[in-house]
Amino acid sequence: MLDLGLLLAWTAWAGAVSLIDVRHGRVSNRWFLLVLPLVLLTVLYRYPTLRVAMLFGALGLLLALILNLPAWTQGWMGGADVKAYAVIGLGFGPVHFVEIFLAASLLFGVAALLVRMRGAGGPDRLVMLPAVGLGLVIWLWSGPWWLGESVL
Repeated sequence: MLDLGLLLAWTAWAGAVSLIDVRHGRVSNRWFLLVLPLVLLTVLYRYPTLRVAMLFGALGLLLALILNLPAWTQGWMGGADVKAYAVIGLGFGPVHFVEIFLAASLLFGVAALLVRMRGAGGPDRLVMLPAVGLGLVIWLWSGPWWLGESVL
């Protein structure tokens, strides 16, 4: 039952921060502090010991920062995007972070291509956080990753 609770909580968080980013163009740091207990519960639930959980969580966080900080320093993505990837990396570890990162990148690429195909009048800046959130939600609901079988 805990697996379904974690699944629903991550889905709700991803939806909330995505909607806030689309509507306001900025996500308060409170949303990233609010999710930290969920992040810790997730990483502890997924790995067999505290030491392994902290190691894989730290590696996921480090990988998220290595992949996203250069884009942030160039102005290609916002701080909320980097923080969202950081909490995802911390909560799910490096291997699953890469899967979620690739899913989000593909979704963002498709969105950018569709905007480009529409021609003139598109936005100057695309909001990336909804692609991150949707990539996370698709990954969460699509696979046997909690207990080796489907969640539902």
